[in-house]
Amino acid sequence: MRQLLKTALSLLLILSGLGALYGGWNLFTYPDGHTLHISTELLRHSPFADFLLPGMILFIVIGLHGLFACVLLIKGIPYASRIVLVQGLLLTGWIVVETLLIRRFQPLQLALGLAGVICVLLASLYPRYR
Repeated sequence: MRQLLKTALSLLLILSGLGALYGGWNLFTYPDGHTLHISTELLRHSPFADFLLPGMILFIVIGLHGLFACVLLIKGIPYASRIVLVQGLLLTGWIVVETLLIRRFQPLQLALGLAGVICVLLASLYPRYR
């Protein structure tokens, strides 16, 4: 059971982490959003004029931290499940805040929000299976 949880968590962390690195890189490299075919008009109800800062946050907090959590988990570091739980909370929080700020809901947000919730749930179970 522990190996199944580890594999599921690793896949969620890798997919969400790589997606965040790609999206974040594009957003802070091209803050107008044109490379991802999104408009800064999405940000009209947010405190941001462009995607520079959201892109940096996405890249670092969701992308790099997610992959870091995955490495710890794969290496079997004792506190890895806590880091994964935090990553799940960060991902879920990111999606909630993003949805509230852009005032739009996309299927990808649902998928990533569910991935965050699943990370939290599975990371909570992980220490119980030694």
